[in-house]
Amino acid sequence: IAFSRDATGTVLDFTDPARPFVRLTLPAMPPAAFLPDGRIVTGGRDGMLRVWTDTGREARAPLKVADTAIYGLAVSASGRLIATQDGTRTLRIVSLDGRLPPPPISAKRGKPDEEQCDDLDFGSSTPIFSPDERIVVFVTHCGRIAAVTAEGKPVPLDDAEDSSVQTMRFSADGKSLIVRFVHQPGATTIIWPLADGRFGAPQTLPEPMTNREIKGIETGFGPHTFLISLESRIHGLAADGRLTGFGFDVPDAGSLVRSAEGSRIAVSDRRRVVLY
Repeated sequence: IAFSRDATGTVLDFTDPARPFVRLTLPAMPPAAFLPDGRIVTGGRDGMLRVWTDTGREARAPLKVADTAIYGLAVSASGRLIATQDGTRTLRIVSLDGRLPPPPISAKRGKPDEEQCDDLDFGSSTPIFSPDERIVVFVTHCGRIAAVTAEGKPVPLDDAEDSSVQTMRFSADGKSLIVRFVHQPGATTIIWPLADGRFGAPQTLPEPMTNREIKGIETGFGPHTFLISLESRIHGLAADGRLTGFGFDVPDAGSLVRSAEGSRIAVSDRRRVVLY
């Protein structure tokens, strides 16, 4: 789904990658995500969540979740839960099956006079669910990272940097979380192990891997691996930070994204997006 400035979302069908076509248009604003059953959920400047059918009709009444614009949303693996963040970075977890959601989770920490951010780049505004839906990781005020359970209880992340979060991904088995922090003069990429709902001691990617050269990070094809684009090549990365030996060359490789079923990736370069 792609959005234009006139508040229109265009849904493109790539069933045949050689012949994509416009399936439908929606009177909607970003952000947006697909539910497992093919429906589409969108946020917008009015703080409303809307769910659309694959024919472009609203599947249910709009749901008011914020007083300001929604800038980020994520859908859990089953599609039952949706996490949103608004302009204040407040996290809300919404249930689509009628269960009572937890209260909003404030994005701010510390005293009010300590919450002035020097850096205007606050990082990613899209929360992520763990594959088992037990944990939501999100970026708080001033670009800091935080984690909570689906019920809203804090989950500590030891040694997390107070710098802007660029990318967050869980491994396919949900046993590792990788986070890329961007700061001056470079960047840091950290992997946390996860077991029994708790994060363990973090592992920083080792040298000679130059963290500032990483252009993209994605969940890997294996259950506990990741993919990174580094120096015009896609590499497999183990949960302990070692390169797996899997990889292939992509000149000027940039960001990358894995398909929902986990069998393909799309990689951007300076001119195009290529499917592998």
